[in-house]
Amino acid sequence: MQPHFSFTPIFIFYTALYAASCIHVEPLSTTQPNFLLKDHTVQKTERNVPYKPLINLQNGNRIQNKEKTDHYTKSYAIFTKKYRKLQTKSPIKKPKTDTSSKPSVHAQDVILTKKMLDQLEQAYKTAPDTILSEIEGIEVRAKDLISLQMGNWLNDNIIEAYLSMIDKRSKGKVYSFNTWFYNKLLKEGYKGVSRWTKSIGNVFSYDKVLIPIHLKSPGHWCLAVIDMINKTIQYYDSQGGENKEGLNKILAYLIDEMATKKTSQLNKDGWRLECLKDIPQQGNGYDCGVFLCKFADYLAQNRKIEFTQSDMPYFRQRIGIEILNKKLM
Repeated sequence: MQPHFSFTPIFIFYTALYAASCIHVEPLSTTQPNFLLKDHTVQKTERNVPYKPLINLQNGNRIQNKEKTDHYTKSYAIFTKKYRKLQTKSPIKKPKTDTSSKPSVHAQDVILTKKMLDQLEQAYKTAPDTILSEIEGIEVRAKDLISLQMGNWLNDNIIEAYLSMIDKRSKGKVYSFNTWFYNKLLKEGYKGVSRWTKSIGNVFSYDKVLIPIHLKSPGHWCLAVIDMINKTIQYYDSQGGENKEGLNKILAYLIDEMATKKTSQLNKDGWRLECLKDIPQQGNGYDCGVFLCKFADYLAQNRKIEFTQSDMPYFRQRIGIEILNKKLM
Protein backbone atom coordinates (compact mmCIF):
# COMPACT_ATOMS: atom_id res chain seq x y z
CA MET A 1 0.00 0.00 0.00
CA GLN A 2 1.33 3.42 -0.95
CA PRO A 3 1.86 5.82 1.97
CA HIS A 4 -0.59 8.69 2.15
CA PHE A 5 0.85 12.22 2.34
CA SER A 6 -1.10 15.22 3.55
CA PHE A 7 0.19 18.61 2.39
CA THR A 8 -0.54 21.26 4.98
CA PRO A 9 -0.43 24.98 4.21
CA ILE A 10 2.80 25.30 6.25
CA PHE A 11 4.53 22.61 4.13
CA ILE A 12 3.48 24.38 0.93
CA PHE A 13 4.69 27.69 2.37
CA TYR A 14 8.18 26.23 3.08
CA THR A 15 8.38 24.64 -0.38
CA ALA A 16 7.58 27.93 -2.07
CA LEU A 17 10.19 29.69 0.07
CA TYR A 18 12.89 27.22 -0.89
CA ALA A 19 12.07 27.58 -4.59
CA ALA A 20 12.27 31.35 -4.28
CA SER A 21 15.70 31.11 -2.67
CA CYS A 22 17.07 29.62 -5.84
CA ILE A 23 15.90 32.40 -8.14
CA HIS A 24 17.56 35.75 -8.79
CA VAL A 25 15.06 38.49 -8.08
CA GLU A 26 15.37 41.74 -10.00
CA PRO A 27 13.82 44.92 -8.61
CA LEU A 28 10.97 45.93 -10.90
CA SER A 29 10.04 49.26 -9.40
CA THR A 30 10.39 51.40 -6.35
CA THR A 31 7.03 50.18 -5.04
CA GLN A 32 5.96 46.58 -4.71
CA PRO A 33 2.88 44.87 -3.21
CA ASN A 34 3.13 43.91 0.40
CA PHE A 35 1.16 40.94 1.71
CA LEU A 36 -0.36 41.21 5.16
CA LEU A 37 -1.99 38.42 7.14
CA LYS A 38 -5.33 39.11 8.78
CA ASP A 39 -7.71 36.53 10.28
CA HIS A 40 -6.44 33.54 8.28
CA THR A 41 -6.78 35.45 4.95
CA VAL A 42 -4.11 37.26 2.92
CA GLN A 43 -4.79 40.85 1.95
CA LYS A 44 -2.78 42.75 -0.64
CA THR A 45 -1.93 46.40 -0.04
CA GLU A 46 0.40 48.93 -1.66
CA ARG A 47 3.15 50.60 0.35
CA ASN A 48 5.39 53.36 -1.00
CA VAL A 49 8.66 51.95 0.31
CA PRO A 50 11.82 51.00 -1.61
CA TYR A 51 11.71 47.38 -2.65
CA LYS A 52 14.50 45.09 -1.45
CA PRO A 53 14.55 41.44 -2.47
CA LEU A 54 14.36 38.97 0.38
CA ILE A 55 17.01 36.71 -1.17
CA ASN A 56 19.54 37.52 -3.88
CA LEU A 57 22.08 35.45 -5.77
CA GLN A 58 25.34 37.06 -6.84
CA ASN A 59 28.34 35.10 -8.14
CA GLY A 60 26.71 31.87 -7.02
CA ASN A 61 26.67 32.95 -3.40
CA ARG A 62 23.37 33.51 -1.57
CA ILE A 63 23.20 36.86 0.19
CA GLN A 64 20.41 37.39 2.69
CA ASN A 65 19.01 40.74 3.63
CA LYS A 66 18.87 40.74 7.44
CA GLU A 67 15.98 43.21 7.66
CA LYS A 68 13.78 41.15 5.36
CA THR A 69 14.79 37.94 7.07
CA ASP A 70 13.62 39.31 10.40
CA HIS A 71 10.36 40.43 8.76
CA TYR A 72 9.82 36.93 7.36
CA THR A 73 10.47 35.32 10.73
CA LYS A 74 7.87 37.54 12.39
CA SER A 75 5.36 36.93 9.58
CA TYR A 76 5.82 33.19 9.82
CA ALA A 77 5.28 33.27 13.58
CA ILE A 78 2.04 35.20 13.11
CA PHE A 79 0.92 32.78 10.39
CA THR A 80 1.64 29.74 12.56
CA LYS A 81 -0.24 31.18 15.52
CA LYS A 82 -3.33 32.05 13.45
CA TYR A 83 -3.25 28.73 11.61
CA ARG A 84 -3.19 26.73 14.84
CA LYS A 85 -5.94 28.90 16.26
CA LEU A 86 -8.00 28.21 13.15
CA GLN A 87 -7.49 24.44 13.58
CA THR A 88 -8.56 24.44 17.21
CA LYS A 89 -11.29 27.06 16.88
CA SER A 90 -14.48 26.03 18.63
CA PRO A 91 -17.64 25.69 16.52
CA ILE A 92 -19.69 28.82 16.04
CA LYS A 93 -22.45 28.98 18.61
CA LYS A 94 -25.92 28.94 17.14
CA PRO A 95 -28.20 31.80 18.16
CA LYS A 96 -30.68 30.98 20.86
CA THR A 97 -34.00 29.81 19.50
CA ASP A 98 -36.93 32.12 20.16
CA THR A 99 -39.18 30.18 22.53
CA SER A 100 -41.92 32.76 22.71
CA SER A 101 -44.00 30.85 20.19
CA LYS A 102 -43.27 27.37 21.56
CA PRO A 103 -45.90 25.47 23.56
CA SER A 104 -45.37 25.84 27.31
CA VAL A 105 -44.76 22.71 29.36
CA HIS A 106 -46.26 24.48 32.38
CA ALA A 107 -49.40 25.49 30.47
CA GLN A 108 -50.05 22.01 29.08
CA ASP A 109 -49.92 20.41 32.52
CA VAL A 110 -52.87 18.07 31.93
CA ILE A 111 -52.64 15.31 29.34
CA LEU A 112 -55.73 15.09 27.16
CA THR A 113 -56.40 11.39 26.72
CA LYS A 114 -57.82 9.74 23.63
CA LYS A 115 -61.06 9.15 25.53
CA MET A 116 -61.38 12.88 26.29
CA LEU A 117 -60.66 13.90 22.70
CA ASP A 118 -63.10 11.32 21.35
CA GLN A 119 -65.79 12.74 23.64
CA LEU A 120 -65.13 16.22 22.25
CA GLU A 121 -65.14 15.07 18.62
CA GLN A 122 -68.43 13.25 19.15
CA ALA A 123 -69.96 16.40 20.68
CA TYR A 124 -68.95 18.42 17.59
CA LYS A 125 -71.00 16.06 15.42
CA THR A 126 -74.17 16.52 17.49
CA ALA A 127 -77.16 18.46 16.08
CA PRO A 128 -76.53 22.24 16.52
CA ASP A 129 -79.36 22.92 18.98
CA THR A 130 -78.59 19.95 21.23
CA ILE A 131 -77.84 21.01 24.81
CA LEU A 132 -74.53 19.38 25.72
CA SER A 133 -73.94 20.95 29.13
CA GLU A 134 -75.52 23.34 31.63
CA ILE A 135 -73.28 25.29 34.01
CA GLU A 136 -74.74 27.65 36.62
CA GLY A 137 -77.88 28.11 34.48
CA ILE A 138 -75.91 28.67 31.23
CA GLU A 139 -76.92 26.23 28.50
CA VAL A 140 -74.12 25.21 26.16
CA ARG A 141 -75.37 23.81 22.88
CA ALA A 142 -73.47 22.02 20.12
CA LYS A 143 -73.46 25.22 18.03
CA ASP A 144 -71.74 26.99 20.94
CA LEU A 145 -69.15 24.26 21.36
CA ILE A 146 -68.22 24.45 17.67
CA SER A 147 -66.83 27.94 18.33
CA LEU A 148 -63.97 26.15 20.12
CA GLN A 149 -62.78 24.58 16.88
CA MET A 150 -59.66 26.13 15.37
CA GLY A 151 -60.27 29.28 13.34
CA ASN A 152 -63.51 30.23 15.12
CA TRP A 153 -64.20 33.08 17.54
CA LEU A 154 -65.44 31.96 20.95
CA ASN A 155 -69.02 33.02 21.55
CA ASP A 156 -70.41 34.53 24.75
CA ASN A 157 -71.96 31.27 26.02
CA ILE A 158 -68.60 29.48 26.04
CA ILE A 159 -66.90 32.39 27.80
CA GLU A 160 -69.62 32.78 30.44
CA ALA A 161 -69.74 29.03 31.13
CA TYR A 162 -65.95 28.93 31.56
CA LEU A 163 -65.87 31.98 33.85
CA SER A 164 -68.66 30.43 35.95
CA MET A 165 -66.50 27.36 36.52
CA ILE A 166 -63.63 29.65 37.59
CA ASP A 167 -65.97 31.33 40.11
CA LYS A 168 -67.07 27.97 41.50
CA ARG A 169 -63.51 26.74 41.89
CA SER A 170 -62.48 29.90 43.78
CA LYS A 171 -65.00 29.17 46.57
CA GLY A 172 -66.16 32.74 47.03
CA LYS A 173 -62.95 34.60 46.28
CA VAL A 174 -63.60 35.43 42.61
CA TYR A 175 -66.70 36.78 40.89
CA SER A 176 -67.27 37.19 37.16
CA PHE A 177 -69.73 39.51 35.48
CA ASN A 178 -71.39 38.25 32.32
CA THR A 179 -70.44 39.35 28.82
CA TRP A 180 -73.18 42.01 28.64
CA PHE A 181 -72.22 43.95 31.77
CA TYR A 182 -69.46 46.11 30.29
CA ASN A 183 -71.35 47.36 27.24
CA LYS A 184 -74.43 48.01 29.38
CA LEU A 185 -72.27 50.08 31.75
CA LEU A 186 -70.82 52.12 28.87
CA LYS A 187 -74.21 52.78 27.33
CA GLU A 188 -76.34 53.50 30.40
CA GLY A 189 -73.88 54.17 33.20
CA TYR A 190 -74.33 52.96 36.75
CA LYS A 191 -78.11 53.24 36.53
CA GLY A 192 -78.21 50.52 33.88
CA VAL A 193 -76.29 47.98 35.99
CA SER A 194 -77.14 48.98 39.57
CA ARG A 195 -79.15 45.79 40.17
CA TRP A 196 -76.65 43.35 38.60
CA THR A 197 -75.09 42.44 41.95
CA LYS A 198 -78.38 41.94 43.75
CA SER A 199 -77.94 38.15 43.82
CA ILE A 200 -74.44 38.28 45.32
CA GLY A 201 -74.97 41.15 47.76
CA ASN A 202 -71.63 42.89 48.14
CA VAL A 203 -69.15 42.87 45.22
CA PHE A 204 -66.44 44.23 47.55
CA SER A 205 -66.40 40.97 49.50
CA TYR A 206 -64.49 39.25 46.66
CA ASP A 207 -60.74 39.32 46.20
CA LYS A 208 -61.02 39.65 42.44
CA VAL A 209 -63.77 40.61 40.01
CA LEU A 210 -63.48 39.55 36.36
CA ILE A 211 -65.15 41.59 33.62
CA PRO A 212 -65.16 40.12 30.10
CA ILE A 213 -65.10 42.90 27.52
CA HIS A 214 -66.33 42.57 23.95
CA LEU A 215 -65.26 45.42 21.69
CA LYS A 216 -67.87 45.47 18.94
CA SER A 217 -65.49 47.20 16.59
CA PRO A 218 -63.41 45.35 15.39
CA GLY A 219 -64.99 42.40 17.26
CA HIS A 220 -62.42 41.57 19.93
CA TRP A 221 -62.46 39.99 23.40
CA CYS A 222 -60.46 41.48 26.30
CA LEU A 223 -60.51 41.16 30.08
CA ALA A 224 -60.63 43.70 32.91
CA VAL A 225 -59.68 42.52 36.41
CA ILE A 226 -60.57 44.36 39.62
CA ASP A 227 -58.17 43.46 42.42
CA MET A 228 -59.85 44.52 45.65
CA ILE A 229 -56.83 43.69 47.81
CA ASN A 230 -54.20 45.60 45.81
CA LYS A 231 -56.69 48.25 44.62
CA THR A 232 -55.93 47.91 40.93
CA ILE A 233 -58.01 47.65 37.78
CA GLN A 234 -55.99 45.96 35.05
CA TYR A 235 -56.72 45.57 31.36
CA TYR A 236 -55.58 42.43 29.51
CA ASP A 237 -55.62 42.69 25.72
CA SER A 238 -53.95 39.93 23.69
CA GLN A 239 -53.47 42.42 20.84
CA GLY A 240 -51.72 45.01 23.02
CA GLY A 241 -54.52 47.58 22.96
CA GLU A 242 -55.34 50.17 25.62
CA ASN A 243 -58.71 51.11 27.09
CA LYS A 244 -58.24 53.85 29.67
CA GLU A 245 -61.77 55.09 29.10
CA GLY A 246 -63.16 51.68 29.97
CA LEU A 247 -61.05 51.41 33.12
CA ASN A 248 -62.24 54.83 34.28
CA LYS A 249 -65.85 53.73 33.73
CA ILE A 250 -65.24 50.66 35.87
CA LEU A 251 -63.68 52.77 38.63
CA ALA A 252 -66.67 55.11 38.49
CA TYR A 253 -68.92 52.04 38.82
CA LEU A 254 -67.07 50.97 41.98
CA ILE A 255 -67.45 54.46 43.47
CA ASP A 256 -71.21 54.45 42.81
CA GLU A 257 -71.60 50.85 43.94
CA MET A 258 -69.91 51.54 47.29
CA ALA A 259 -71.91 54.71 47.84
CA THR A 260 -75.15 52.82 47.12
CA LYS A 261 -74.55 49.46 48.78
CA LYS A 262 -72.23 50.35 51.66
CA THR A 263 -73.24 53.99 52.20
CA SER A 264 -69.57 54.99 52.27
CA GLN A 265 -67.14 56.67 49.90
CA LEU A 266 -64.41 54.99 47.86
CA ASN A 267 -61.18 56.97 47.60
CA LYS A 268 -60.30 56.77 43.91
CA ASP A 269 -56.82 58.26 44.52
CA GLY A 270 -55.74 54.99 46.12
CA TRP A 271 -56.53 52.99 42.98
CA ARG A 272 -54.23 52.24 40.01
CA LEU A 273 -55.50 51.74 36.48
CA GLU A 274 -53.18 49.72 34.23
CA CYS A 275 -53.26 48.60 30.60
CA LEU A 276 -50.74 45.76 30.69
CA LYS A 277 -48.29 45.27 27.84
CA ASP A 278 -45.92 42.55 29.01
CA ILE A 279 -48.44 39.74 28.52
CA PRO A 280 -48.84 36.95 25.93
CA GLN A 281 -50.03 38.18 22.54
CA GLN A 282 -52.10 36.37 19.94
CA GLY A 283 -50.70 35.69 16.51
CA ASN A 284 -53.98 35.60 14.59
CA GLY A 285 -57.38 37.26 14.47
CA TYR A 286 -59.53 34.64 16.17
CA ASP A 287 -57.92 33.44 19.44
CA CYS A 288 -58.77 36.49 21.57
CA GLY A 289 -61.59 34.67 23.40
CA VAL A 290 -59.28 31.81 24.36
CA PHE A 291 -56.72 34.31 25.67
CA LEU A 292 -59.46 35.97 27.76
CA CYS A 293 -60.45 32.63 29.32
CA LYS A 294 -56.87 31.68 30.16
CA PHE A 295 -55.99 35.13 31.51
CA ALA A 296 -58.96 34.75 33.84
CA ASP A 297 -58.02 31.19 34.77
CA TYR A 298 -54.42 32.06 35.67
CA LEU A 299 -55.23 35.32 37.49
CA ALA A 300 -57.95 33.69 39.58
CA GLN A 301 -55.32 31.24 40.84
CA ASN A 302 -52.66 33.96 41.30
CA ARG A 303 -50.64 31.92 38.84
CA LYS A 304 -47.84 33.32 36.70
CA ILE A 305 -49.01 33.86 33.12
CA GLU A 306 -46.60 31.90 30.94
CA PHE A 307 -48.60 30.40 28.09
CA THR A 308 -48.05 31.33 24.43
CA GLN A 309 -49.93 31.48 21.16
CA SER A 310 -48.83 27.90 20.43
CA ASP A 311 -50.81 26.67 23.45
CA MET A 312 -54.12 27.84 21.99
CA PRO A 313 -55.05 24.61 20.10
CA TYR A 314 -54.49 22.67 23.32
CA PHE A 315 -56.52 25.19 25.35
CA ARG A 316 -59.42 25.03 22.88
CA GLN A 317 -59.64 21.27 23.32
CA ARG A 318 -59.20 21.45 27.07
CA ILE A 319 -61.87 24.13 27.54
CA GLY A 320 -64.31 22.07 25.47
CA ILE A 321 -63.67 18.94 27.54
CA GLU A 322 -64.00 20.89 30.80
CA ILE A 323 -67.32 22.41 29.71
CA LEU A 324 -68.68 19.00 28.69
CA ASN A 325 -67.70 17.57 32.09
CA LYS A 326 -68.67 20.76 34.02
CA LYS A 327 -65.37 20.84 35.88
CA LEU A 328 -61.97 22.50 35.48
CA MET A 329 -58.98 20.19 35.34
